[in-house]
Amino acid sequence: MTIALGLCNVRDVGGLPTEDGRTTRAGVLYRSDAPQPGDPRPAGISAWPPRTVLDLRSTRERSAAPHPLAVGTTLVRAVALMDDVKDTGAAAVPSGLVARPWFVALYRRWLDEHPGQIVEAVK
Repeated sequence: MTIALGLCNVRDVGGLPTEDGRTTRAGVLYRSDAPQPGDPRPAGISAWPPRTVLDLRSTRERSAAPHPLAVGTTLVRAVALMDDVKDTGAAAVPSGLVARPWFVALYRRWLDEHPGQIVEAVK
């Protein structure tokens, strides 16, 4: 039996400060964990499913099943940014490290080591 709990940590990226002193627009970009089949619609998001989904999961994760939001007119763009982390088991925060600095270091490493995938994700 599968219990649909819904997307964890789904949030609007709107309102973040930009380098030029403005803020990102609300209601345009959301981030979350990977959805599971049967997840209910997130509360407070009017347009669902989204028009475009950027799937950063590893190739192995994506090959297990089609993306549950790949229905109707939703375009799912796969950018295998997670391959090196998930496949090596490095996704967990190493013992003794605080999560935030570890994630900052991880994201910086992705920028250094995977600029092509980052550019593709931003496109």
